[in-house]
Amino acid sequence: MLLCLQYPLVNHFGVVQDSTNLRLLSLLLVVLAVIGFRLDLRRLIAMALTLTVFSLAYRYQASWSWFYLIFPLALSVLALGVFASTLLPGREPLVTRIGESARGPLSPAMRKYTRRVTVLWTFLLTAISAEVAILLYLQFTQYVSVLLESWLVNIVNPVVIVLVFIGEFAFRRWYFPGHRHPNFRDYLRIVMDSR
Repeated sequence: MLLCLQYPLVNHFGVVQDSTNLRLLSLLLVVLAVIGFRLDLRRLIAMALTLTVFSLAYRYQASWSWFYLIFPLALSVLALGVFASTLLPGREPLVTRIGESARGPLSPAMRKYTRRVTVLWTFLLTAISAEVAILLYLQFTQYVSVLLESWLVNIVNPVVIVLVFIGEFAFRRWYFPGHRHPNFRDYLRIVMDSR
């Protein structure tokens, strides 16, 4: 998780310093994070392909500046797919599932609330995915600077995600004062264990 969290900062610093090495290092940190979760044949193949693409990006860096937007776009679309797919008829919303796996059956009011939180994350991830896709398009048409794009993708978006995550945690504690809520550290552990 820490390796993934380093990605936007190292990548942004690479943009500011105009360092391709730092930007590639940021992507390599993410690959190492994925390997750290589980090591199997599919992940090894994915890592080999990723490292091949990294080396091509390094070799042809002048024409591959769009490459650094692919990871945030893929990540946001993947997360969007996970949240949105659980809102389909007959499926249990992701936040409801996480809540019930951590504390057992939820009250009807809490189930309704957790469904709304899943909808909130779906809308937020839709907005972020659309923003990154628009930035990618603008980069191809050369209407956006790489520095502005880096500020939005590597700094603003992660800060918004963290603020929504912390804000929802605080709001839930205020909105449901009678419920037994975990502290923030335990809450993070519950979310991480549910992956």
